Amino acid sequence: MKRCLLSIIIAVIAFCGLPAHAFANQASLLFVGNRDYPPMAYLEEGIAKGFYVDVTRAIAGATGKDIDIRLMAWHEAQKMVLKDRADAIISMSITEARKDLFDYSNVVTLFEFSLFLREGTIGISGLNDLVGKPVAVFRGGLPYQLLKDRKDLKTVPVDSHLEGFEILKAGSVIAFATDKWVGSYTIHKHGIKNVTLLEEPFAVQESAIAVKKGNKALLSEINHGLMQIQTTGELSQIKEKWWGKKIIFTTRERQRTLFVQTALIFAAGLVILLAVWILVLKKQIRRRKKAETERNRYFDLSPDMLCIAGFDGTFREINPAWEKTLGWTPAEMKNRPWLDFVHPNDHAATIDVGEKMIRGEIVLNFENRYRCKDESYKWILWNSYPLVEDRLIFGAAHDVTSRILAKQALKASELRYRELFNRTSKCVIVVRRPPEQKDFIIVDINMAACEAEGVGRNEAVERSLLSLFPAIDPSGVLEIIAVAEKINSPNLPKYEISKAMAFNHQKKYNEALVLAKKSYNLAKQRNDKHIVKDASFLLSEIHHHLGQRSLAYPFLTEYIKLHDSISNMEYMRKVTRLDIQHEYETKQKSAEFE
Repeated sequence: MKRCLLSIIIAVIAFCGLPAHAFANQASLLFVGNRDYPPMAYLEEGIAKGFYVDVTRAIAGATGKDIDIRLMAWHEAQKMVLKDRADAIISMSITEARKDLFDYSNVVTLFEFSLFLREGTIGISGLNDLVGKPVAVFRGGLPYQLLKDRKDLKTVPVDSHLEGFEILKAGSVIAFATDKWVGSYTIHKHGIKNVTLLEEPFAVQESAIAVKKGNKALLSEINHGLMQIQTTGELSQIKEKWWGKKIIFTTRERQRTLFVQTALIFAAGLVILLAVWILVLKKQIRRRKKAETERNRYFDLSPDMLCIAGFDGTFREINPAWEKTLGWTPAEMKNRPWLDFVHPNDHAATIDVGEKMIRGEIVLNFENRYRCKDESYKWILWNSYPLVEDRLIFGAAHDVTSRILAKQALKASELRYRELFNRTSKCVIVVRRPPEQKDFIIVDINMAACEAEGVGRNEAVERSLLSLFPAIDPSGVLEIIAVAEKINSPNLPKYEISKAMAFNHQKKYNEALVLAKKSYNLAKQRNDKHIVKDASFLLSEIHHHLGQRSLAYPFLTEYIKLHDSISNMEYMRKVTRLDIQHEYETKQKSAEFE
């Protein structure tokens, strides 16, 4: 019984004496780290955070291990690993002295150790300038290990970075030696002011994950995990995340230098941009001048009257065509209301279109009269385009006086023709002949013909000639047309048919003869060649188309004498003398007439 109890006691003692790495293959591992080493490792509301914390978690995921991370005072973390109460330290600078106690994983990153000083401190550029002066160091950190053995320096250990900066600001120490990244992060996080940094670090050390000396199995698994997160890019992502939290720390002097440099660079960039802008502007100005020159050339050489006017009713610009047309110089027309030049009877219409353009409406083919310098007026046709945002009107005008006058003359001529057409005592019918037809369509008929036939004008127009006047001989009409075309006289209408030429019976012939006598007497009284022409043509048609020609010859001889006494009547003599008189003389010799 005593032997059995002794064996159990020996076994328990032996079990308790086994190191922590003997259980490295167990499911759960404990990794420890510094709780005051931001942003490498730190506690925030009791939760472990930092660059090395994320790296350790990534290794756990890559290796499938359950790793518990605890952050504590730095010297306590080291003791726990050395006493086998923890498996690894998540972050440690690699030094020769520490290699006797720890084995390290592959290098994860670099630590730069620098000196932080109060602003205004002069004469300090490195450790050698701190001989005999107090320097704060983080207890258990690499600066503490490096500086504690230097007899010429007075090291003051602190338990936190915030404590180190507080005694620095208070003047208890001349400098605070710590990791550059960690110190800068602490300054930024706590809003510490009036502290500067020496740019040149006094030490640069590689850092890695540390295990107790001899724990090769765990170290191999850690390195395997590091390789995996490097291969997958996860380590780069972690670095990118935390490298963004690096603080750019600078002195006021350097800030001033940077400010001056930045200002100079900005000024140089501004000068370059200004130069480029000037070049572009000059190019645009050249293009605009070229465009303006071309526009002015077109504006000045255009035969049309071009202008730019304002919404106030005055001319702003006009081209030389205005002076050529109206006689006014540009100086006389510019800045004057356009109504000063408009015919008084056209004022109302001109004001109306002006109001339309102010509303943004385009005005096309508007006509009004403009006063010339010689006080005459010319008709102007306008096409105008308003630009409402600039309150301008662009106009192009044409002198259409000749066309208007020609139109008015034509209208007057038509009125005179219509008046003569209806007032003449002759029966006149205007016809047209459809293609390949013997009959004619009545286009117009005068009042004399309407009264003679007892029909209305509307009833006769567009009717068939033969349906309304069945006694007319179509062949005779065609012959008259042929004669008219042959002599090519503008005074001998091609499609006017004297009603008398179509009358082939005694009653109608006698009416035509009476009409001829009246025309003759009137022509003789007035000595009017046009009446002579009408009467002669009437009698010649009677001669050609009616029976009982003997009644016409006495009148024909009288007309021939009258025609010979009137100038410019050669075409009439051709019709009468060459044909009718010859026949008359022949018949006279045969004693047909008494």
